Amino acid sequence: MEMYPATASQYSLTALNELQVILLNARADALTSDVPTFPYTAEENDRFINLLQLSKEHTPNPFVTTYVARLWGIVANHRFFTHFGEDHCRLSSTHSVLEAEEPKRSLILTAISKVLFDIPNGHRERLENLWVDQLSYASAWRKYVSERNEDLKLHMTFMFALALMNTLTLPYVFYTGLNKASMMLCILGLCIACVLLHEQRQLAGTGASTAAAYLDARNTSYGFQPTAVVHSLPQAIFVWASLLFTIQGFCFCLAIGDNPGTILWPIMIPVAVVLIVASFGFWVALHPREKSFEEEATPTSPPTPTDLKELPSLVSIV
Repeated sequence: MEMYPATASQYSLTALNELQVILLNARADALTSDVPTFPYTAEENDRFINLLQLSKEHTPNPFVTTYVARLWGIVANHRFFTHFGEDHCRLSSTHSVLEAEEPKRSLILTAISKVLFDIPNGHRERLENLWVDQLSYASAWRKYVSERNEDLKLHMTFMFALALMNTLTLPYVFYTGLNKASMMLCILGLCIACVLLHEQRQLAGTGASTAAAYLDARNTSYGFQPTAVVHSLPQAIFVWASLLFTIQGFCFCLAIGDNPGTILWPIMIPVAVVLIVASFGFWVALHPREKSFEEEATPTSPPTPTDLKELPSLVSIV
């Protein structure tokens, strides 16, 4: 109908009205969900809805039928990939409805991820959500690329500032090895971040076809784990460089007078213990233990009739 609109002009108003309702539903879905399945954002759907509302005054008209048919083609394509009307339809963009082989897990990459503070796991999950059942959504892809650009710029700023601080404090430190190691990590992180930023800037503003080609090329037999490790390097390297700089600062504060080789070990040991305990508590607070299915499914015991009599009448009714 897009190529030969004159043959379907008599149906254009009916198709237009139904399409407008579908776009209204897609707009509501995008506004109330972080993982909508429709290929357009709420703002884009709003523009289409306004366009169709203005088009009602010009139906039947072949020019109106042309873009109504084009939008219907997008809706039909979307319904095909989401298994619309089936009992196994896709309810969210991160919901897989196809059987797929689980990617292999490398012990080496897993060990590297632990050294990198498990930061690669977050990148891997993000990439996997962008490539569910080998489908890519342009809106989610552009959001991901934009956030990656901002994160890389931020970490480059942090690493440059840390490298500058290492340079300024180099004449005053007692153990130059820690200071130089921190500086070298900052330089390495800056180089990696520059390469990744150059790649991500080329992907800015691209569509679903570019996203599909990019994600498919990096989906190896180990999944996105190798790519996730590379993308996590700037942040993880900055954390390691910051730890080395912090240790250097503690050594400077606990040194005796101007003697660079003498440290108050009676003070250093309890301070180190306190820092280790505080770091462990901080880690536990940020990573609480996940409840098992049995714990979540265990119902609480209902109150006894005696307990209900002691409650206010309104609470008992509720």
